[in-house]
Amino acid sequence: GHQQRMHYLAMRKAAVKIQSLFRGHRQRSDQANYKKMRTACIVLQAVVRCFLAVRRFRCLQQAAIKIQAMVRCHQQQTSYQQLKKATQVIQAHWRASQLTRRAVMSYHIQRGACVTIQARVRGMLCRRAYQNQLRAASVIQSRWRAHKEGQRQFIAYNIQRGAVITLQAAVRKWSARTQYQELRRATVLLQARLRGKVQLQRFVALREATISIQKYFRGHRTRVQLHRQHQAATKLQSHFRAFIYQRRFSAQRKAACIIQAHWRAHVEKQSAQVEYQGLRSACIKLQTAVRRCLAVPRFRCL
Repeated sequence: GHQQRMHYLAMRKAAVKIQSLFRGHRQRSDQANYKKMRTACIVLQAVVRCFLAVRRFRCLQQAAIKIQAMVRCHQQQTSYQQLKKATQVIQAHWRASQLTRRAVMSYHIQRGACVTIQARVRGMLCRRAYQNQLRAASVIQSRWRAHKEGQRQFIAYNIQRGAVITLQAAVRKWSARTQYQELRRATVLLQARLRGKVQLQRFVALREATISIQKYFRGHRTRVQLHRQHQAATKLQSHFRAFIYQRRFSAQRKAACIIQAHWRAHVEKQSAQVEYQGLRSACIKLQTAVRRCLAVPRFRCL
């Protein structure tokens, strides 16, 4: 009986030792598994956070590229409008200079023609005056000869005198007509210059009115384009902010889910530890009671 009891005690100690070793091994295995799962979660969180940061950076980069493209497009349009205005001003000045040059050339040509005509007319008048003087001298000579010749040449003299008077009247008529034509040409030229000046003033006034209308129209069009761009920028900012808030809310929600999962795991672990401690205390109490029941008969035998 004593040997059996010793054997039973040895077997019980061995069983208790095996149980303690097995429970320690299971506890260490659970801790190792917990460490592995914790490491895997940390790695997974790092990978997910890296992926979210990369995707957020790419979205921000695409938005910045889009904004840069719009800003550069606006700058190109502004420079093109400035170049267009400068080209229009240069073209207007160039056309005005060409018109002025043509008008000056036409005036010089007309003035040269008038000077040439005046020179020819004056030469012709001088020749006519010389011819008149020559004819007058001839008349004087004829009169002198007629006076010398007497009454026989009186009729011939009267005939020649009438011819000379008729010729003088024709010459005076031609001279008056020539002066009238010259005065008429001068008057026409003066009227043409005056009308040209009036037309130039009307053209300048019309050009200034046209430039004012173009300025107001382009200003209105620029303000409309600026308003549209402002609305587009505002809409883009609102969508971008909504996207950022949505991303932030998603990240906070994922973080809250992870925290809840860890908290639940911690609570389950604590409940498992409490349950394990209760079972361990119950087993110890049971072993104590069994040992006490076994020790009492032994103590009585002694």
